[in-house]
Parts: sequence; C-alpha cells; structure tokens
Amino acid sequence: MEGIKRMKSENYYQKCIDRVESTEQDAVFVASDFYDITEPGNVSVYLRRIVNSGRLRRISRGMYVKPENNSPSADIIARAIARNYSWNIVPCGDTALYESGITKKKPKIWTYVSEGMYKTYNISGVEIKFYHTDKQNEIANVSELTALYIQVLRAYGKRKLSKNIITTLAENVYMKEKRRMIYETPRITAWVRKGLIRIAEATNLMTLQRPLEEWELFPDGRNIATQFGYNVRSQSELLILMHLHMAGLEFKYEAPKIDKYNLPYWPDLTVKYKGKEYLWEHFGRLNDAKYAEDAKLKIKWYEANFPGRLITTNNLSDIGAQINKVMLEKFSFSLRRQGG
Repeated sequence: MEGIKRMKSENYYQKCIDRVESTEQDAVFVASDFYDITEPGNVSVYLRRIVNSGRLRRISRGMYVKPENNSPSADIIARAIARNYSWNIVPCGDTALYESGITKKKPKIWTYVSEGMYKTYNISGVEIKFYHTDKQNEIANVSELTALYIQVLRAYGKRKLSKNIITTLAENVYMKEKRRMIYETPRITAWVRKGLIRIAEATNLMTLQRPLEEWELFPDGRNIATQFGYNVRSQSELLILMHLHMAGLEFKYEAPKIDKYNLPYWPDLTVKYKGKEYLWEHFGRLNDAKYAEDAKLKIKWYEANFPGRLITTNNLSDIGAQINKVMLEKFSFSLRRQGG
C-alpha cells in the first residue's frame, strides 16, 4: 500500500514539473495553479521540491518564477495574485492608461480594481495595489477589453474625454469588440457607457472603404459550394439554404445589416417573406463556452436592433427537425405538403 501511495505521489510531482516546464518563460506561478493536479497540502510539498531542484525560484510567499526570469512583469504578478484569491481584476488609473496604449510611461505603482480586499504588495521591486470595487458590472460581467476601457474612461473623468482620446482608443477596437462594448454594458454608469458608445462610433482600423455588400467577411471559412451562388460554412447552413430554395423564398447569405450605432453585422441568412425580413442565425458550436457566450451577445444585438425578426437554429438537437419547425411556423412551408 505504501508503495502505491509513493508511486501516486511521484506521478503528481512529475505532473507539476511538466506544467512548470511547459509554461512560458515569463510565467509567475502560485500554488492554486496546481490544485487541479493534487490537493493543496501536496502542492506545497511539491513546490518546495521543485524549488530545491532549481526548476523554480521563489520571489515571494507562495509565488514562484523560472530561474531565468529575473524581472517578472508587474501585470503577470498581479494576475497571479488574483488567481490565487480567485479575484477578477482590471487595471485602473495610470496602469489602465498604460495598458490601453494611451501613454507609453510605465506606472510607478501598478493599480487594479477587484471585488477583493484592499491590498498592497512589493514583489521583485514592483509595487502593486488592489482597490476594492462593488461595481461587478464593470469588471466581472464584461470582456477584458470593455473592462479596461471603462477604467480608462474613469481615469480621465467625465469632463476630460477629448476627441483625440476617443479616437486613439477606437483605433485599437475592431467591429466585434465595439458591438460587445455596447451590448454587454446596459447597466453601467451613464456617462461611462456614453463614452464607450463614442468609442464604438468612432472611425477605427475596420472602417470599410467600399460598400458593405462588396466586403468579404472571413471568406476562408466558406468551404462548402452550393447551387445557390454562395459558398457556405457548414452542412447545416447548406440544409437551411436547400429548404429556403424549395419554399421559393428570397434569401441572401451573410448580407450586412447596420445597427443604430452604424456598426455592421452579418447575419447568416436574410430571408424575405410576405414583405417582412427575417434574420436567421445558425449557432453551430454552442457546446463551446466562449462561442456560447458570444451567441448570447449576438441575440442581445438582434433584440436591440431588429426585435421579433430573429430566427435561430443550433447544434444541440436534430437540425432537420429544427429547420422543418421554422419553415412551417414562420413561412407556412412543409416538405410533407410538397410530397417530400
């Protein structure tokens, strides 16, 4: 029995070593980074052994880097501390201005907001401060970029948001991120939200130089040829097109729509029926967490701009049955009625 325990222990130890060796050279490790391998008590023992073996160097209590990492990044250290306490953190003040590219001057003190406690650390010659915030909608329920830009706006304050600042921020934001800024922040402070909308509406790297209808949206993904003049991205989309064709409906594939902030979006399908236009989205990877989160944001976009016009199908149940249901309920078309 003791032999089996020893073998398991050495196996866990080796897994910890493998994780260290497979991680980037500038990484900062904390004990919780290994809790998925074995229990906390064992992790403490294994980390001491790894330090003694020369594979890690301790820079603070419970914090480690690889020996060649002589100047660990302040931001990486801050995020390691946050992981250890399970905090969501966002750069604030001068740190937010530096991380967003507004200023090139590194902050003397690296500052972050979190839902955790007020805390100051001095590690490897770097001072890091954490400030508590109760504004969960500004740090935990939005994307990292949106959270950063919220703190940039707060660093400048309501009366100092010049056109140059807005333009500079906008130049680093693509269309998808602009939409996210607007549609994931309905409940934040009004003047901050107004600043995000100004960023979203400003000219940026994705400004379209030709008519939207001529703009290719990620054409590399369209690998399936159809008889309808479009190449599509999946067999499910092909099946939808076939049903629309059999029903004699007018449709377009990935035709752009513009929202009230002049931001474009490309629904999978635009379908016309009895003078009304429907927008059809097929969500093909809802079992992927990030994709599913993006899908929720898309639905918010449709609800805000085209209420009552969205049709959805997905990969979670029989696609044929879903299409048949939509075709009957929305377009009064049934394959059975057609003898199919």
